[in-house]
Amino acid sequence: MTDDRLERMVGNLLRAGVLLSAVVVLIGGIGWLAEAGRAAPAYSRFHAEPEELRNIGQLVMSLAHPRALVLIQVGLLLLIATPVARVVLALVAFALEGDRTYVVITVVVLAVLIFSLVMPFGGGAAPHTTGLRKTPTPSISTSTTSPAASLRVAPGVPVKMRSPGISVTQRLIQPIMVAQSKMKSAVRSF
Repeated sequence: MTDDRLERMVGNLLRAGVLLSAVVVLIGGIGWLAEAGRAAPAYSRFHAEPEELRNIGQLVMSLAHPRALVLIQVGLLLLIATPVARVVLALVAFALEGDRTYVVITVVVLAVLIFSLVMPFGGGAAPHTTGLRKTPTPSISTSTTSPAASLRVAPGVPVKMRSPGISVTQRLIQPIMVAQSKMKSAVRSF
């Protein structure tokens, strides 16, 4: 197998995977808009995805009677599977060529991809979760304390803020300017 033929095969695989996933997501999106497009969104409540959308086995079984959300999820899984299929195709091509070095490298890349898909976030406790039961609402209150002094002011009265001043700014910028001039002179000496 020549490199040119492998590149064409990989390009065709990537194109086909992306187009297929886009068509499936588009069909699912049109169906979802037809079902729920006019419903008012309820931003005050969070609804978790149904189990059939979170479990691959149940997702595949629900394809017997596909709904719009199932089609969207399948399209996204096809999009995720496209680069994995590309690595598998490269692995087969390198194995057919007998190139052991690239076979080993490709097996390592495939193992990392599969591990990252099977064990999201390292497989341990999810460090990205906040433990909050609902989304916090940011505070819109205005400070009534002057940062320069701890004097109270009436609510709604603007507090005069001062910038750090030009001397502070110049002291922060001066080392950067010196470093830039030294770099320019070092480049010119070559």
